[in-house]
Amino acid sequence: MYKDRKKIKKKIVVDNKWLTVWKEAVQLPNGKVIPDYYFVKRSDVVIIVPVFNQKKVLVLRQWRPVPKNYIYNLPMGLLEKNESSPRKSAERELYEETGLLPKKMIELGKFWRAPAYLTTKVHIFLALCGHSGGPRKNNVDNSEIFEKKIFSFDEARKKITDLSSLAALLLAERIIKKLPSRRTTREGK
Repeated sequence: MYKDRKKIKKKIVVDNKWLTVWKEAVQLPNGKVIPDYYFVKRSDVVIIVPVFNQKKVLVLRQWRPVPKNYIYNLPMGLLEKNESSPRKSAERELYEETGLLPKKMIELGKFWRAPAYLTTKVHIFLALCGHSGGPRKNNVDNSEIFEKKIFSFDEARKKITDLSSLAALLLAERIIKKLPSRRTTREGK
């Protein structure tokens, strides 16, 4: 996994069900040794961009402990060990947080979240949700505090303050522009 550096020694600092933090002395390819380099291991994450009519996106106004306030972000969550794929995790998270079952789920890619110190990869999915009036009112997962909002892509870009969500939104928006519109599909053009 870490081919470009030589591990010299490793000491676990924190190890619990949420994350593992360890300290290593690391020798870089140029021979320089960094004596105290810290790494964080967390499960991979899925981020879902739920889109209606290729024009509107569902965004969560969610309370987060670090800013101790509400922020806007997309539905997301950790991959669970028993799940067979990131797609299954994305489907579960989307349903838990929004009650939505998308008509189509498109994998947009996977990316390192912070490769300087974090082992987490982010798997991004576009959920095409048709033209319904939106999700059901109550979320299944009662451990999180949030409200569901539906915005245009432009409004969502202005509201979202979570960088991973913003990156996922921008990627999904590029893909949406390449998809045939519903009107064109119906007319057979």
